[in-house]
Amino acid sequence: MKRVATFVLLCVFFTSSFAYAGVVDSFGFLRQKAGYAELIRQIRGNGDARKADVLRKGLVSLTDPDLSEEQNLVATIRASLAYGRLLVKDGPVLNKREGQDVVREALGLIDRLPDDSFYRLALTADAYSLLYLSDTGDLSNGIESQKALSKAYRKYPDEFYSIYLKANNLVFAPVLFGGNVSKGLDMLLDLYKKAGSEVAPWDLASLCGVIGIACYKTKAYDKAREYLESANRMYPVDSEIKEYLAKVEAT
Repeated sequence: MKRVATFVLLCVFFTSSFAYAGVVDSFGFLRQKAGYAELIRQIRGNGDARKADVLRKGLVSLTDPDLSEEQNLVATIRASLAYGRLLVKDGPVLNKREGQDVVREALGLIDRLPDDSFYRLALTADAYSLLYLSDTGDLSNGIESQKALSKAYRKYPDEFYSIYLKANNLVFAPVLFGGNVSKGLDMLLDLYKKAGSEVAPWDLASLCGVIGIACYKTKAYDKAREYLESANRMYPVDSEIKEYLAKVEAT
């Protein structure tokens, strides 16, 4: 998860958008998307790229009639980005070139989303973050991710994923570029308190993982172990969580 950027103003209630204590989760509809949970289980639970790719392509070819056209497109994009991450960072066998191709294809689909919409900004931040992770020598991808996540947080400050992206950036960015681990940790803990028990398990695992890393960085090692182990129990295929668990055990 080494993310340089690696990310409604009012609480509007739609069947696809869930709100908890003032936090809106517009990605919450993915729990209703047939096959999506199984795809994430294969990616983040088993690290099985072959099965994940089959499931991902199945999601692309099947339109869920209970979801809007935009939601089906968003599900396709997020599935591709999750698969791309497995290939460029977390899988037992990496294939960065294929992962980059998958992410670039997702960027083409992102262009079909409305300009400056929450979905477009959040997914753009994720996509460019993954491209940066696959080639840290290309700083332009990190810059594009940073621009998108900053705009997402500015325009949609009540969105779960906007807050997560902003806090994540504070935790991982160098101080010279605006990093502030303590501030990021405070945001993450507040987000966990307000919405952690209600969001999809894959988002909860990501949230717990970054909280654990932030706790480690602030030398709160017992809390770091607690959150990292929780994230690892939910979805063990995450190279960075394992890296920080090893660091905690070494302290």
